[in-house]
Amino acid sequence: LVDPNYVIRRANLALADELGMAIQRVVGQKCHEVRAASSQRFVGSGSQPCTGCPVAEARRCGTAADGEVRTAHGRTYILRAFPVLDEVDDEGLTVCHYHDVTDERVMTRELAAAERLAAIGRLAGGVAHEINNPLCGILAFAHILRRERVTEAERAEYLGEVEKSALRCKEIVESLLSFSRQEAMTDRRSL
Repeated sequence: LVDPNYVIRRANLALADELGMAIQRVVGQKCHEVRAASSQRFVGSGSQPCTGCPVAEARRCGTAADGEVRTAHGRTYILRAFPVLDEVDDEGLTVCHYHDVTDERVMTRELAAAERLAAIGRLAGGVAHEINNPLCGILAFAHILRRERVTEAERAEYLGEVEKSALRCKEIVESLLSFSRQEAMTDRRSL
């Protein structure tokens, strides 16, 4: 619990353990100053509230607010602030709840990368199948034209089938290239 001046009025042992301090040393100090003095320093902690701290917004709106704070060592926390009314002196207090999401985000990124690779594998399999069919036709007609005697009409018909199959392969490749360009443009826009 922090008061309007960010002074810690009450803390649990988990916070004291994380900060590496006795709970008696935590209570009564400003939360951002305690953080700045600990090995779990948040970016921007010191004489002012930490960068991303949602306490001021929660107090202003009177509802829960979320913020994202990071340690100097690269850990990411979701900080949720809940404004409450202190029944003793009617001074508004705020409950702060921290949740380390660093490992969850790493796993989410790894899962997304694995899903992308699986999708690429399925796409490659589908493209290979789509291209393989017309290529089989091209090879079959080339084999016939090379090994057997055919009339000029048959030769023209077979060459027409070869051309049609080659054009089908070309369409598949062009569609794939067009799709990949759209994906690349979408990725750039989402950054």
